[in-house]
Amino acid sequence: MDALGGGTGAPMQPVSSSSVHTHVSLIRELHNACSLLASQAQAHPHHPSSSSSLSAAPSADVERLLAQCRSLASTSAPLEALAYTSVIVAALVTLRRFDEARAELARVGSIEQRADDDDTVPFMLRKLDAEMPKHFGRTDAASKRLAALAAMCGRRTATADAKKERNLWERRRVDVLAAAAALRFTSGDAVAGAQACASIRDACPTDPRAWCQLAYAQVMCGADESARNSVARAQELADAEKNHDDKLKAELEATRVTLGRFGVAP
Repeated sequence: MDALGGGTGAPMQPVSSSSVHTHVSLIRELHNACSLLASQAQAHPHHPSSSSSLSAAPSADVERLLAQCRSLASTSAPLEALAYTSVIVAALVTLRRFDEARAELARVGSIEQRADDDDTVPFMLRKLDAEMPKHFGRTDAASKRLAALAAMCGRRTATADAKKERNLWERRRVDVLAAAAALRFTSGDAVAGAQACASIRDACPTDPRAWCQLAYAQVMCGADESARNSVARAQELADAEKNHDDKLKAELEATRVTLGRFGVAP
């Protein structure tokens, strides 16, 4: 799980099984609570709580879980504390509380200056940091950071010894490329967005997860038929995989659900 560590191949501080269970449970609870609050705001777009921030509609569950994460982050070992910080920042972004999210990142320090092999920084936190400028209208800065992060993932892929580690970093690269494509399309740069989509396709042509990410990027730019084709290709590749896991099935289903929200029937 990315939130628990920046990658594989580097010594990790021991984390107890009870700590991992607590962390995973908090992720699930906080994600569900934030998603519910965000969806309620989307369902009532003219409600005061759905303006630039959702903080006008406080949720007791969200605030309780955020407080719990902050408490654990302040009392945990450094590696585990950064994992909790990742969860906090992700939740605040979901709630559109961008000033608070940026402040949390500032406490960590200059993440983009960390070395490629610094696995003390969870990858989730690196990506959140790279995307943060877009929430303040700085699209170009976010694009540059995402490009740098994708390049870092490429370097980690090239230097990885084990196949599992190579696959992990390649999928992370695809995830970053998808975020870059979506950012370009939403900012009106269709050419750069199309180039990013092509990079996703070329990065892992036989990985169904990459095609799911491509479908996300395509639907963002209104390329509905291309998105449908990408989902179909992802399903074909998944069916061809032997013993593909439930996580892949869930990712395919989540992709279809997302396309459905954009009015695109797979």
